[in-house]
Amino acid sequence: MSGAFQLVTRRRGGRRILSNFHRIGKLDIENPEIDTEAVLSKVRSTVDEIAVSPYMKVVLDGLNKSLAILDIQEISEILCYGLGNFSEHSSPKYQLALVLALKELYGANVSLYDPIFYSKEIEILRSLGLQVILSNEEGKRCIGDKFTIVYMPHCAKQLTNNFLFANWSALQLNNCLVWSNSFSDLVEDHFKHNLEHSANYIFRIAPYITEITLDNNFEFLRAFSGAALHIFTKGKLGTVPEGFWESNPEPIYSDQDLEFLTRERLEQLQLSN
Repeated sequence: MSGAFQLVTRRRGGRRILSNFHRIGKLDIENPEIDTEAVLSKVRSTVDEIAVSPYMKVVLDGLNKSLAILDIQEISEILCYGLGNFSEHSSPKYQLALVLALKELYGANVSLYDPIFYSKEIEILRSLGLQVILSNEEGKRCIGDKFTIVYMPHCAKQLTNNFLFANWSALQLNNCLVWSNSFSDLVEDHFKHNLEHSANYIFRIAPYITEITLDNNFEFLRAFSGAALHIFTKGKLGTVPEGFWESNPEPIYSDQDLEFLTRERLEQLQLSN
């Protein structure tokens, strides 16, 4: 993807992952010209492409394993953050296509948000039967009582951290699956004191998750690199120490740690344009 994105660096194998949902330096208020029908046609053909790809089998095997462990029969909701500009770039186009394939397979409702969506992209998403979240919740959306896939491809770790904060209970976490960059890689690749400040909820929950790695055999490797499924079983959540859930302060990030476009910063950028 283009624009003033930051890169999340992983030491393992020397790979670098482009992180969505934090174009910090500039907000493109003026939308480019987009051929809506052409983009729709491309998205639909990409859904057909990914549906028959070897990677789809990897995804379904991982999801079926996760659902079996959790004893969940259906996926009702998909919450998606940070796709980026799918009308312009390949990675978000494939990521969106995967969401659409899963929507069709499970009959799930899909809600999405990215502060950099163009207005025409929002129209396209709505025409595909998806619900676009209109306000920047900074990832702090509480899930309901229906099982939810939280799909955050290459998002900043603070967004995942914010989601965990907003759903910090055994009941809530047991009712979702977080699809994001690998928690175990994140913990491995960062010093403890850094994570305690920039992603404390990820750091705290990491010992109690079940992580299922998705083998990235997709032709366009960058779209799904480093992805893993994270589930929260009743058995593991039942072993947390006393007072674990009661300690639930809202995350505060320093400017040096900040890797996503906050609500305040978004409003400032909108006013300055």
